[in-house]
Amino acid sequence: RIMKEFHKFIKQILKKHFHNDYRLIKEEGDSYIVQFSDINHALMLFNIIEKSKVILSHKTGVPFEFYYHLHSGHESKFLTLEKGEKKSLILDALGHFSDEFKVPNRLIISAASYSFLDEKDCEGFELYKISSKEKIQTYFNSEEMSF
Repeated sequence: RIMKEFHKFIKQILKKHFHNDYRLIKEEGDSYIVQFSDINHALMLFNIIEKSKVILSHKTGVPFEFYYHLHSGHESKFLTLEKGEKKSLILDALGHFSDEFKVPNRLIISAASYSFLDEKDCEGFELYKISSKEKIQTYFNSEEMSF
């Protein structure tokens, strides 16, 4: 019942804010994986979920915390073309990655995704860049992406 509410919650957000500008990759168990053609849409989904999760917690009676992982480029076989480059932008709303990074309200991004980010398009995100050897914490602040 709780997972059904979770999936219903995400579907409603996608329908209301993104219409058909996404591809659903996985919708089962505790995962809801969505692909967007624009990295800012993935960040917007992250922002909307975080601001709305209290509604889901209230409906289910369970305090929901979300873990996120933003993938890009070679990490997926689901590719989109943008400005002549192959890339894919996938937001895993309940990411599966090591416990070291499982901190609520934090967006974990691959090095490839990180290269597509533009400071002015992000609002107050605590982002972690993951590469083979480093983890970089970065804060972006902008008022352009408020809901």
